[in-house]
Amino acid sequence: MSTLATKTAKEDANYNVTIRHGDGSQVDTFTYKLRSLSEREIPSWAQFCQSCFQHKQNPPSAEYFARHYYNDPSRDFTLIRVMFTVAPTTETLDIPTGVIASSLRIFKRQISTGGIGAPLNSGGIGEVGTSPSHRKRGLAKILLQDAFRIMSEPEQKIECSLLHARPEFVPVYQKSGSYVCVISHWSVITIHSDRLFSSVDGNQSTNKLNRIEMNVRLAQFPADTQTLQRIHKVYSEDRFAGCIIRSEEYWNEYISREIGKSLFVLTIPNVDAKQDENATIIGWIAVRTHNGQYQLQDFGVDKEISARNGFTVPFIMAKLLKISMEQQLALKESQVSGEIIKLRLPNPILKELQAEDSMGDSDWIDWDSNIVSEDDTGWMYKTFSNIRSDLRDMVYLVQKQKKDHIIWPSDSF
Repeated sequence: MSTLATKTAKEDANYNVTIRHGDGSQVDTFTYKLRSLSEREIPSWAQFCQSCFQHKQNPPSAEYFARHYYNDPSRDFTLIRVMFTVAPTTETLDIPTGVIASSLRIFKRQISTGGIGAPLNSGGIGEVGTSPSHRKRGLAKILLQDAFRIMSEPEQKIECSLLHARPEFVPVYQKSGSYVCVISHWSVITIHSDRLFSSVDGNQSTNKLNRIEMNVRLAQFPADTQTLQRIHKVYSEDRFAGCIIRSEEYWNEYISREIGKSLFVLTIPNVDAKQDENATIIGWIAVRTHNGQYQLQDFGVDKEISARNGFTVPFIMAKLLKISMEQQLALKESQVSGEIIKLRLPNPILKELQAEDSMGDSDWIDWDSNIVSEDDTGWMYKTFSNIRSDLRDMVYLVQKQKKDHIIWPSDSF
């Protein structure tokens, strides 16, 4: 079976896709309508997305896709582009019409340059899916070209596009969209739960801090938002390239609803007289299960306050990780004692744990076990032609300027 012809993507148009079967004696022509989704169609679109991703190990529900849309403060239903079926020209084909055959969503985000310059206005490509009965007809390629047309419009002010592709689709996006891979360096460490829980109560930093009332609790929104936003800017946005810039609205509407039930903060009594709060947040963590292992989903530390009070990053992570892992182990009804934990985390964070171990605060990590490299090669970027400076090119920033690239899993699309 081969596709003979498709049209170049343009706004709200019909596309004829001609398929030649076998020896070419049978030719079928299918017609699709490309247009934006309407907001009333979000529920049916969410059901379609669910059907496209049933192959995943833990397939997302339709509710996930609907929630993902409604929680996004930058949501725009006109940026969900859809190919609908139109009556085929071959009368013998029993193909339902007016249903979604393929879909793509553009996510508008600002992403960090790692402190080199102002954030980049980007268009993320996500939730790309084609119904099994309509695959291998070039529909996703038409949608991708249509997305480029939209993102290139001057009023969008978009400087680059980014997406995350599974390994088998990387060549597709390289060829059809001129996307370039950017590596995010991650590693897997081994943790013995007994060491983690005992180290929180037994290392030097803890002995020193027994005089300080420390508390781990779930993040509270919007009460914690401004503090979390400030810490995230310094800890992640100003250091790493690719981080999603989180506005107050984004924290309150997206982060709080997407991971709020697993986002733990560590507080100490207020040490800043300029603040009115009774407690000061010095760090937070969120952990998720992913592909059979645990992954650091979100993390941040107020390094200025931490250094002022002698807290190390390993100590802060241990305090937070203990509570987070208790939650995760309870969810899978596993025993806390004796559990061997594999945790995947970004290399820059791993290096902090290694560098700040002068007080033995990272004894909960089994340094004798191999640290396994598991780089993420799926993030891809396309810079638009209106960009005139290399410093506005994410590929250049990572490959030439050697900026660490991190997109926290909590921000994935």
